[in-house]
Amino acid sequence: MPDLESVLSSERLTRYPGATLAERLEVYRWNVQLCQALYPTFHYFEVALRNRVHSAFTGLRGTPLWFEDPGFITHRYAKQAVREARRKVKGRAVVPGDVVAGVTFGFWRGLFFPPFEDAWRAVAGEVFPNAPAEHATRKALNGRLSTVLEFRNRVFHHEPVFHWQDLTKKHAMMHEMLAWLSSAAVAELAKLDTFPVACASDPRTRSL
Repeated sequence: MPDLESVLSSERLTRYPGATLAERLEVYRWNVQLCQALYPTFHYFEVALRNRVHSAFTGLRGTPLWFEDPGFITHRYAKQAVREARRKVKGRAVVPGDVVAGVTFGFWRGLFFPPFEDAWRAVAGEVFPNAPAEHATRKALNGRLSTVLEFRNRVFHHEPVFHWQDLTKKHAMMHEMLAWLSSAAVAELAKLDTFPVACASDPRTRSL
């Protein structure tokens, strides 16, 4: 399979265990299946988070265009993310939902940084209505979202995650946070979530 090895990169494939190329490819395919199975979790979590935040900040700032308020959004990266989301809309006027859906996940994570401490004291209970009080703080949520962002980027950038000892723990943490956002959303996710099945299909166990 020299052509397959060249297009997938022999260097990349050496990151997967196996005595032969066929064995390494089996683990490679399993890693793809794991990432595929994680997609619904990221989907529901990111959509629920951004819509909860947008609704809360719209009320807090008194406008659905809160993301264009220079007194509220001050970091150049965040401002650039909003401009890029606007630029992608062609042939019609931009509406707030275009920006909400168009900015990066990094934009939303950035809203949990220290400059937004006062804002989160006002809206944390609205965004995460089901979160225990000790977890519904900007600092606590920021720590968890840092983990989510790293996890998301590894999966979406097609990197290995199969070897993470805490992979199931990260998956469970995201389910917990989604439940804090919306019990209905986490129930809907459960109808699609095949991650436990994908985890159980570890090809390495068949060689033991």
